[in-house]
Amino acid sequence: MSKATTFKRVEAEITAGDLGKARDRLEGLLVTYPEDLEIRRRLGEVYLTLQYPERAGKFLYLEDDHRPAVAKAKDIFEGSHHRDPLLVLYALNYRGGLEAIAGTHAEAVLRRLLDDARIAQNKYEWYVGPKRADGQPPVTFNERAATFGCGAGFLVLLVLIFIGAATVIGWALALLK
Repeated sequence: MSKATTFKRVEAEITAGDLGKARDRLEGLLVTYPEDLEIRRRLGEVYLTLQYPERAGKFLYLEDDHRPAVAKAKDIFEGSHHRDPLLVLYALNYRGGLEAIAGTHAEAVLRRLLDDARIAQNKYEWYVGPKRADGQPPVTFNERAATFGCGAGFLVLLVLIFIGAATVIGWALALLK
């Protein structure tokens, strides 16, 4: 389903008062399009309507929106992370890469957080999640470890199957003698 089609469904669900379904659709869409600030904004608006200010603050944090309800939500979000810029940066979980937000208010907000956290600008991409050439986030250590573990487990399983088959064949031959 395309992003435009999903947005239409979300709008219909919001109009029908089914905010939970709209929220779930937007959360799923954000996984597919992590660089899309419009999805974050719409998701923040849904959370604001649902009266979850901390979640609303998370998704509206990168927006240049100064409405009192949004400012309060952003403040609650920051407070829930002890106003620590690094914790706020991690909690934002923006994974779109810098090139997707160059020249926007969102980039300025993320750079301010990094400056406040005293993180070197050359490590910035690591914190906001650079993308591979295929547009996906980089493979993490845990993903590599899981892949290695599954591969090793599969090899052990193959060895055990071979040993089991050899044992059964040995018993069968012994019975035939």
